[in-house]
Amino acid sequence: MLDQEWSENLDCYPFVPPFTGEPGLHIPDGVDTPYDFLRLFITDDMLLTLKRETNRYAAKQIEAVGNAAAPFSIYSLWKPVTLNEMRGFFVILLHMSLLDKPRLSDYWNTSPIVMSQFAGNIMGRDRFMQILSFLHISDDTNYRPYGEPGHHPLAKLEPVYSTLRATFQSLYTPERKVSIDEAVCPWRGRLRFRVYMKDKPHKWGIKLYELCESSSGYVYDFEVYAGIPGLSNRPVDVCKRLMTPLLHKGYVLFTDNYYTCPELVDDLAADDTMCVGTVRANRVGMPKDLVNMNLATGEVSFRRRQQVVALKWQDKKPVHLLTTVHDPRRYVTVTTRTTTKDKPEAIQDYVLNMSGVDRSDQLMAYNPFRRRSVKWWKKLFFHLFTMCSVQAQILHNKSMRARQGKTMNLVEFLISAGNAMAEDYVAKRLQDRAQPNNGAQAEAVSLNRLTARHFPKWLPPTPQKEHPFRVCFVCSARKRKAGQPLGAAPTNRQRKETQFWCEPCGKALCPAPCFEIFHTKKDYLL
Repeated sequence: MLDQEWSENLDCYPFVPPFTGEPGLHIPDGVDTPYDFLRLFITDDMLLTLKRETNRYAAKQIEAVGNAAAPFSIYSLWKPVTLNEMRGFFVILLHMSLLDKPRLSDYWNTSPIVMSQFAGNIMGRDRFMQILSFLHISDDTNYRPYGEPGHHPLAKLEPVYSTLRATFQSLYTPERKVSIDEAVCPWRGRLRFRVYMKDKPHKWGIKLYELCESSSGYVYDFEVYAGIPGLSNRPVDVCKRLMTPLLHKGYVLFTDNYYTCPELVDDLAADDTMCVGTVRANRVGMPKDLVNMNLATGEVSFRRRQQVVALKWQDKKPVHLLTTVHDPRRYVTVTTRTTTKDKPEAIQDYVLNMSGVDRSDQLMAYNPFRRRSVKWWKKLFFHLFTMCSVQAQILHNKSMRARQGKTMNLVEFLISAGNAMAEDYVAKRLQDRAQPNNGAQAEAVSLNRLTARHFPKWLPPTPQKEHPFRVCFVCSARKRKAGQPLGAAPTNRQRKETQFWCEPCGKALCPAPCFEIFHTKKDYLL
């Protein structure tokens, strides 16, 4: 006996609203290189926010420690981070995503078996660890602990979280077919909204709801499941929130059985948005006679209610599906590695277009920055950083295809963007050093001399001395007290004599200036 609301009548079905969306890139003029695309996500405004809040947090921590800080701890040797140093910090993060090593310190290890010089040429190990330790995104003075009025679970990540969501939507409009699914940021520490998902490669972590373009895996919008007060996490409500910018435009949404239900499909159909998704047989509103029907292998049965068709296909086990797009009587022939069989068109279309989030997760798993942290928000921030790299690579390849240019895989993209970002960092560093202030002229000159090319020669004899000695220009200018900033005027100048000079410059130079005159050995590399 048929349910009163459901029938087998397919007259005037399906009604497919016209697609009025305008898919494509929305990027500024002059964005061509991989580095240009990466800068669309890792913007200077974001770096300025990180710089400001990192310095604020460091000053607060140093004040709290006070005189108890050890002489050579990160508290005693800290100096405010600059915008360009934040850029160099992200360069090293890209390097670490491409080159995996057991420990962070191994990127500066000089042992031949693990040595790589890139990170050391960008920034000293101690300086990188300082920035990583004090890294902050939001002002802690406005934070309200859990249980107090005004508490927001994502407050420590909010400036970057909200900015990236808006950026993802502004740079690209997806094609007609999109999908919603869950993703996981790995995290096994203590956290109130940590979840367990048995079907994911990483079982424990922070859950993200993602709306992705089915064909490319571009993340158009996402939400972090964090138990935000007043925000419903019902699957129907999550889908409606993520799909809000795309409603009334004829999009087709693919969902799995966690989200799909007659209520969701009806609501989307009322907003001129189609939906296709597998559904659990015990969902409220499903036709009971269809659910209880016994079918032979390969057989299909269906029921229709207004714009919604409930379909049951008997494969190795029964498959239930809701659709507002497909004719349930249409089949397609599918050839696998071992067999060839006929499938309902709706089932095959679902298989091909439900993998948008899986495609994004796959790309992110190739070159992630995954390092242990005791702070969950840092783990999630680096997860979003990896997501930005993948997003930039997807948009770059779309742009190249539109211009019939050469596309790049993710590794090639990250290498190109990382090299360009490193060059930009070095150029700005040299530019800053060439503009001394506060009486630091000698400091800037000596720093520039360390980066230029010099050819040591023996000092020529003089009438007074057969083997003359002169004071090294670099050593005398770089001697300073421990803990004094690099930009300050030098004090306690050291007299170190040398028999070599650079004839074109007319300056006496040691073959290798002594390390004792620097705060750390890594300062010499700068």
